[in-house]
Amino acid sequence: MKGNETITQELVADLNMVEPQNLLTNLKNLNSKLLINECLVKNLSGGFGAMFVRFIYQILNIDEHHIFRWRPENKFIQYLLLNHYSPGCMPHTLALSDMLYEGYTSFQLKKINVLFKTGYFLKATLGHATRSNNTFDRTSEFEQLLPFIPEQFVQNEKWILQKKLHFKYEYRVHSFGKEIIPELTFTTEGFSLKNNRSNLDSVERFVFDKLRKLPETIINGTLIGWDVGKTFNNIYYIIEGNFTGFHPQYCRGFQTSGYVDDKDFGAIICVWLNHYFKSRYSVCITSIDKSLLKDIYFYQQYMLYLSIITYDRFLLLSDRKNYGATLIIYLDLQNWEILVKLITYFQLVNIVMSYIVITIEECLARIQNLFHKNPITQVFSEESILGTPLWNLVVKWSYKDRKELCCSQVQRMLPNKKTIVL
Repeated sequence: MKGNETITQELVADLNMVEPQNLLTNLKNLNSKLLINECLVKNLSGGFGAMFVRFIYQILNIDEHHIFRWRPENKFIQYLLLNHYSPGCMPHTLALSDMLYEGYTSFQLKKINVLFKTGYFLKATLGHATRSNNTFDRTSEFEQLLPFIPEQFVQNEKWILQKKLHFKYEYRVHSFGKEIIPELTFTTEGFSLKNNRSNLDSVERFVFDKLRKLPETIINGTLIGWDVGKTFNNIYYIIEGNFTGFHPQYCRGFQTSGYVDDKDFGAIICVWLNHYFKSRYSVCITSIDKSLLKDIYFYQQYMLYLSIITYDRFLLLSDRKNYGATLIIYLDLQNWEILVKLITYFQLVNIVMSYIVITIEECLARIQNLFHKNPITQVFSEESILGTPLWNLVVKWSYKDRKELCCSQVQRMLPNKKTIVL
């Protein structure tokens, strides 16, 4: 049986012998319409967000099979590769096949049980959403699973023993190539609205350092959703990387970060990705085919958020120099639900330091209740912003005119504060 070092050397040698992906970088302001085609929907393992990302891959001429030549969907192969280029970046991991290669002797089973007692746990190498599905730690099933574990090899390892670490925070960080995608980093465990920007900056620096050490063969043209943990001793570890592309085995088909399909924030994330690719490669999806818009609420949401988060606003909000700004948002009966969802996402990624929400009297109590424990958000009615005499004069104005007047009034109230109006 080949040892881990031999397998790693073969993987690295293979990586060194091939050319990295060549993206189409000579595209000039390519505005595309998302259309259904056979290649887009065939073997799609994911939802409408995954379809969106796959469409961008097709425009940029990215080979969705390229990265999986080295099977990074398998968490043990992933460990071997990442630990080779950045030793110690992941919790210590052992292949179960290495522990059992001579058969299930009492000595080997005793050794495995000692590892369990000293803080290792059993983990499947293939799977996704294991934490939310409560299938992350399979240690309690070890004895039941043992008779069904076939002889296997490191290249196709199905089970691993991994050192269990206790994390104070867990994060999702998204990268494309050697870049961290701004404002697609958020805390998934241990979230706090207070002083979170420095935490997000720190975990992004950690991932960026690991990206710099990986060969272009792996990361060029690859969108990755990184799960990262921070221990109580303030040490970061990569839990796993969720690679975009055609996964050949588990849930066979095209997969990407599951957050692009999130029921609450997936459409927002796709709009943000769209603007990111426009800023870097002049590629963007500006419209959706009518057949998709008619029946698919996800794409209806996408077009709504695209009209709110314009490209100019994306440039302002993704510029870290504007973090100290106050974001001013005007809500009325027609748009308050989608804008509240957008504010929630912006606070999740800590996009600015504070928020002022202006709403009509009918929505005031409801919006105040949503944010009453939120220390960075203030909610006001139109009348309280304008004052009763002025409000009585403009009450019958159009939504657009009232919004412009209210937002201008708030800006005048904050003469020394940078503001961004949504």
